[in-house]
Amino acid sequence: LLERFEYVHELCVAHSKRQNHVRFCRQAPLPAHAQSASVLSCGSLLDAGAKLLICSSPNLRVLDLSGMSHLTSATLVAALSKCRALNTLLLRSCWRICEGWPSHMSVVDLGCSRCLPLRHLDLSHTNMSESALRVLFQLAPNLTRLELNFCERIGDSSLAHLPEDLQRLGLLGCPRVSPEQLRRLEQCVEKLMCDDSFVTIRPTGNGAHAD
Repeated sequence: LLERFEYVHELCVAHSKRQNHVRFCRQAPLPAHAQSASVLSCGSLLDAGAKLLICSSPNLRVLDLSGMSHLTSATLVAALSKCRALNTLLLRSCWRICEGWPSHMSVVDLGCSRCLPLRHLDLSHTNMSESALRVLFQLAPNLTRLELNFCERIGDSSLAHLPEDLQRLGLLGCPRVSPEQLRRLEQCVEKLMCDDSFVTIRPTGNGAHAD
């Protein structure tokens, strides 16, 4: 079964209450012919299962593991180091995805000799750290879309040097990002999603409702 994943370019793991991660890895049905996309279901994907899939899918361009709340940094490291053609990585609500990430981790430690073609990264509702985010920026300098909504550990320092091509940035519910940083980012990014009250300077006093 896993040999067929060599040809899979897009992989989405969806929830199913009927399957656990072991059955998912061993019994998830695939057509006999090689295919470019696959949607598989599981109830609780763990790092071991995720790494097995990732290592069996060297040509992945899109990987969607959203909602797999048991995954940790072991899966993130595997995706970054093994999927060298990855264009889209969706980890929304994988809230433990940075668990176990060493603060001193670098691009060299990941064994990456070249940058990823990653363009879209969704880390919303995760425990992403500033040190991990800085490494991700080094690995993916061509990011155009980044979601960090409700990442409570992200602050100003990690956002000081964003990828040059970044066009869309989500920072809703990030309490450590200052109003000053949000105003600066509004000038740098084509579309910034954040708490508007921190960015927009609204008139006060008698002129507040004037036309």
